[in-house]
Amino acid sequence: MGLLPVALWVVGAAAPGAPGLPAPAGQQTGEARVLSDRAGDGRVMRAAIEPVADAPPADGASVGKPSADEPAAGGPTVGDPAAGDPTTEEPAVGGPRAEPPTAGEPTSELPPAGEACFAEPSAGQPATDASSAEGPLVVAYYAEDWLGDVRALNALRAAGARVDRVVNFALGLHADGSITTRSYPDLAATAAKMGIPVYGLVHNMENGWFSAEIARAVLADPERRSRAVADMLAIAQDHGLAGIDIDLENVPGDLRPAYTALVAEAAARLKPHGIRLTVSVPAKTGEDTTSNWGGAFDYAVLGELADQVAIMAYDEHTWGLPHGPVASLPWVERVVAYAVTQIPREKILLGIPAYGYDWIAGTRQVVEGLSTGGAYTLAAQHGAEVLWDDAAQVPYFRYVADGAEHVVYFENGRSAAAKLRLAGEYGLGGIAIWRLGLGEASLWDAIDEGL
Repeated sequence: MGLLPVALWVVGAAAPGAPGLPAPAGQQTGEARVLSDRAGDGRVMRAAIEPVADAPPADGASVGKPSADEPAAGGPTVGDPAAGDPTTEEPAVGGPRAEPPTAGEPTSELPPAGEACFAEPSAGQPATDASSAEGPLVVAYYAEDWLGDVRALNALRAAGARVDRVVNFALGLHADGSITTRSYPDLAATAAKMGIPVYGLVHNMENGWFSAEIARAVLADPERRSRAVADMLAIAQDHGLAGIDIDLENVPGDLRPAYTALVAEAAARLKPHGIRLTVSVPAKTGEDTTSNWGGAFDYAVLGELADQVAIMAYDEHTWGLPHGPVASLPWVERVVAYAVTQIPREKILLGIPAYGYDWIAGTRQVVEGLSTGGAYTLAAQHGAEVLWDDAAQVPYFRYVADGAEHVVYFENGRSAAAKLRLAGEYGLGGIAIWRLGLGEASLWDAIDEGL
């Protein structure tokens, strides 16, 4: 999952510090399209995009916070307001560009003590899920990077009725099979008021990384799998969730049967209670049964078991790989073309990224991850012209800092529009945006026009 928060916290627990940006020891250096060399590291490293702490960054800013400054003279060749992509994505009042609050400042009114941490409509029933409604769904992932971070919440409010479902990155899987969650009272109140169903996302992150060890400990042990499924059901019922999304990543390829068993067991346990089940899976362009990137995910069987499958069609180029598009249109189309041969197309949600990466040119070194807005800010700071890669259908730019040339590839509303057209051409069930609060404001215009 792109641009993940580095950690989530059990209610009342202190937030761990964010890890540094350098890639972990032993990171794979194989070519981007060699699945067996990817080993999941790229997706893990997206966790380090934004700092996570129990307070905002010391300077009151955050990686990827867009600026209201105009681009350098000469202007970018993409981001033309006429094309639906403003070069500066000004939010509405109270929109997703809100500054992090000062220490001790309340971010919003909290529900009374003891209120559920997810959206709970009256009578204790989950909001009606739009999954069976006509037309493609717009699903938005939700996460917070520090306690009191309101960017995702404000982005949801700004998006309004364009969002059909929120998937909350909030359910942490542990090695013993237990699942814990934290409280999101403001999301609960907002989603309930808007009538938007909330799903809880189950992840295997630990200390800022997707943990292969946790995946193995739980998936390979039937009793731990059973405990995990029981906790999914209990949390969904306790918090009025409309569904559960399983997003386990960096799963060793040899655990393919065990991962499938977890999804089958979850479907059997959740669906009789009216709780829907979705899975978020890595993108791949062909069958792969062995790699640690996509080998554990049997598209065909998962398409039968889950109500929907969100394909994370991003990180084509990422940490430890040469610079290039996060999600070039030709690559995304190959991903979709393969997926529809395995999964009923109406069940497929196409992952849409709202971020990018800054590489040192000529190396595999990523300096940082950037939100869409953060990329425009960086270009403006260095007087760089934002260009358009016509073959990849994505924006990029170059700049020089401290004697080193940098190359930045990222996504914006124009690149998203091309992917939305692809989703329509293939008759997919909808899209899944990673994630709210990353400067994705221009995506809504593209969605208005393309879905």
